[in-house]
Amino acid sequence: MNCGPQRPSLPDLRPSAQPVLLKLAAFGDCVKAEPKQSSVRGQLFAVLVLVLLSAGAIVFILSGNSRPPRKGVRRSAGSVQPVAPTVSLRSFCGRPVGRKDAKVQVQAFLPVTVGCQDAIGLYLVEQAKAMPAQLRVQVYDMKNPEARGRMDEFGVHCAAVVINGATRFDLGGEGGKLLLEGPMDLEDVYRALTRELEMAYGDRAAKPSVPPELGGD
Repeated sequence: MNCGPQRPSLPDLRPSAQPVLLKLAAFGDCVKAEPKQSSVRGQLFAVLVLVLLSAGAIVFILSGNSRPPRKGVRRSAGSVQPVAPTVSLRSFCGRPVGRKDAKVQVQAFLPVTVGCQDAIGLYLVEQAKAMPAQLRVQVYDMKNPEARGRMDEFGVHCAAVVINGATRFDLGGEGGKLLLEGPMDLEDVYRALTRELEMAYGDRAAKPSVPPELGGD
């Protein structure tokens, strides 16, 4: 039984809404897929950059160090400078420096190539070069059999500097007594050498140079 006027029925919108919903879903899938594609591209680009940088570094290292510097030459920024050869005490072993008739004769028995003792030997050689008429120096490598024989002649059994046949010196007064055997001080060698030159030549004695350790040049 119809009790009153009926409301008009609303149209069914579901069929018309389906295309819109499908479009929204498709758009959402595209939005989700785009970050993934961008991330993959970014990773590939980063890998490519690292490969190129590594290859460039290898080429730079190989091209920069393919040729070693020549012997006696030091590389510096923007220039090549010659390096002065280092003086070796071994080159003077067994080779006297100074005249045979010099009144001060020195035999230095040293463990060649030991830094502090090499300095003593080189100092004595330089003094003989500066005053060859008054001083004659011969350096021996004490490990050499010939040197051991000469050491026995002087009665020494360790490193020693023998000046006119002696290793013990009494400078008197504040100078005190010196022993040029075993661990030696370059100052003691200088003082003993100065004393022996003065004893041999008096006022004509040449003056040994003061070692750098004592304020010399």
